[in-house]
Amino acid sequence: MTMLEKMGYDKALFPFNSTELSIFEQCADQINNLELEQRKNVFALYPKLRVLVNQALLKCGLKLITTNYCFYIEKNISQNWPLALHQDLNFPSYLDEDQDQDLQKSGVWFRLNLDKSDQFSGALKVIPKSHLDSGEKEISFLNNEAGEVILFKPLLFHGSNKMTHEQRRRVFQVLCKKI
Repeated sequence: MTMLEKMGYDKALFPFNSTELSIFEQCADQINNLELEQRKNVFALYPKLRVLVNQALLKCGLKLITTNYCFYIEKNISQNWPLALHQDLNFPSYLDEDQDQDLQKSGVWFRLNLDKSDQFSGALKVIPKSHLDSGEKEISFLNNEAGEVILFKPLLFHGSNKMTHEQRRRVFQVLCKKI
């Protein structure tokens, strides 16, 4: 059993080189000025990012492919909120709605962190093994480096705290499915 299957997440993946990361950063600067609904459908605006994520999935040896669902989140001193622990039970209407239950169970989030973050700067927090109804209740912060990818299951309880340090936390998050 892999760490993703057992714990509900895996991290310390660095599939992008500096040129590829700069493409994501350039897109992030443009996307952050868009309305929220447009930031929830990034691949429609920037199809090149989908190509890069699918290449990264291959580099990591993962038997996954992207869905159409990619969104961008930025937290900073003026855009700062806590996100309560939750499971992802619903997906956008432009995905095949019949897939919701399958994506909940077999889907994987691919989360590209453009900035280093920790519990004070909005890092992802999870309850390990919660996707298995394990009864676990202890929260773990998945501190990350810039350019690091974190994979996690939609049914894993996850969220983030409000930032207490002044910095940016930019994330592209892509829903993937098994090939």
